[in-house]
Amino acid sequence: MGNRKNLSQHEGDRLTPPNADFTFLQNRGCFAYLEGEFATSGGGIVLAGSKATVSHCKIHNNYVGVSSDGFQNAGGGMYVVNSFAKIQNCSFVQNSAVDTGGAIFAIDNSFFNQTTLCLKNCLFDGNIGTAVRTLRTQVYLENCTFGRNYKWSHNDLFDLNTFPTSGPAGATVTNCIIRDNLRPFMNVTYSNVLDYPGEGNIDKNPMWVDVANGDFRLRSDSPCIDSGTDVEVLNDLDGKPRPVDVNGRGIGQGFDMGCYEFQLKRADLDQDGRVDGEDLLMFQEEWMREGE
Repeated sequence: MGNRKNLSQHEGDRLTPPNADFTFLQNRGCFAYLEGEFATSGGGIVLAGSKATVSHCKIHNNYVGVSSDGFQNAGGGMYVVNSFAKIQNCSFVQNSAVDTGGAIFAIDNSFFNQTTLCLKNCLFDGNIGTAVRTLRTQVYLENCTFGRNYKWSHNDLFDLNTFPTSGPAGATVTNCIIRDNLRPFMNVTYSNVLDYPGEGNIDKNPMWVDVANGDFRLRSDSPCIDSGTDVEVLNDLDGKPRPVDVNGRGIGQGFDMGCYEFQLKRADLDQDGRVDGEDLLMFQEEWMREGE
């Protein structure tokens, strides 16, 4: 917290300290010292030549700026190079980068390693300088939510440049809510996106609970409820179970889009996502009834 470089991994298989339930807050990554060399990117976390899983972490308010020599920097929350990175159940909030990749920047710059970035159940909110930026990287996004991210004038909010120079590269997006413009070479399915073709995609207001205060859970009238597909993500960002099948909604599998699964209220007896007169009638019918 408040360091020039918070956590790094170089040519290894595990993060140290343990890589779960950590908060990376208000770190800066401009020309920080990393594994015997100067690093100009990655305000919160740097993964270099690594295979790592980062889970249940909060990466908030980290920053990479411009060095004294005028170099621009990338990856305000996380910088991934020549690595396999699995990021799950994490939130990236209000990170920024002067150059690009306010939350995450991933790149493959060798002919020997294929950088892979897997994001599951992650929230991206209030990041500045492109939420996610990749170069020559294989990208998988499942059940992620993107809201209120901002860009510099020359960046896209969600920019996956997967032009391959070291093996195949591409982007697969499933069960996500991304209300920003996407590049046309992604395989996007069962997601809430702006005017983007793909099986199961919708283009509708996701009906979040309270965007102004950073609550991106789904309201009971959200079109994202039960509109996803099964990608074996069985818990949401809150640790609550998936799927929760709401009667009469979606496509029948019960999986929601985004990082939060809509949870039924205990008083919702007919499990239609609303507590209303129908539930009261069901309660009255059962009141004082003897066991059958």
